[in-house]
Amino acid sequence: MHRAENGSSDPTLLRIDLREPFLHSQLDRPDDLPYQSSMDNERVSRRLSAILAADIVGYSRLMAEDESATLNALNRHRREVFDPCVSRHNGRIVKLMGDGALVEFLSVSNAVQCATEIQRSMADMDDAGGISLRIGVNLGDVILQDDDIFGDGVNVASRLEQLAQPGGVCVSSVVQESVGGRLGITFQDGGQVSVKNIDRAWLASALGHLGEVEEARQVWQEMLEINPTFDIRTRLARLTLTDPAHERLILQGLEKAGLLADS
Repeated sequence: MHRAENGSSDPTLLRIDLREPFLHSQLDRPDDLPYQSSMDNERVSRRLSAILAADIVGYSRLMAEDESATLNALNRHRREVFDPCVSRHNGRIVKLMGDGALVEFLSVSNAVQCATEIQRSMADMDDAGGISLRIGVNLGDVILQDDDIFGDGVNVASRLEQLAQPGGVCVSSVVQESVGGRLGITFQDGGQVSVKNIDRAWLASALGHLGEVEEARQVWQEMLEINPTFDIRTRLARLTLTDPAHERLILQGLEKAGLLADS
């Protein structure tokens, strides 16, 4: 994070070129999507949306240190910063997930403006109560079901959020290209990034189900070398493509391989 000339705190904005074709990943196989079986004979409603995924840095630690103070700070942040910013930029809060949020915008410019405004406001607060956010923004096709949204565009936004610096914003290359220079925002080029952790967790789980324990442990170890703080339970809770039955299968496979205690 750096200081702008006007004295306000500007968040670090990373522009990421996603190397892996997510549509071909294990996570995004159409047969695995929860809406597929229940909507076989229905017309699926789709639209192009800008997705903002936000997550609180060190939420578990903050709650362990002082649960009451953390909840008060979180409620204040939502009341004074997050919700008003989303409203001003015509966003829709799709869901709140304890330590995170998913927001939909019909304008990618509005999504980026909202993200940067949230981070600037947080940096300028006299006392944020230890609350710091990572934010990811993606532009992609989403599938509508009731008031929820699903699809590749949502998953990518969640993965971009994990790549953002605390107090910063990480966007996909398509977002940066769509915004261009209209907003007067400077993006740092984050280069090409391959985010494979979730897919490798799926592979380790499948090997565990097949009884290939040593192979599962090897895949899991390689994954942890890439991201030592990977937590499968937290990631599963954030993935909107994961239904309860699918989640149970994944956890069962990891348990059979003796990996769950290490996640």
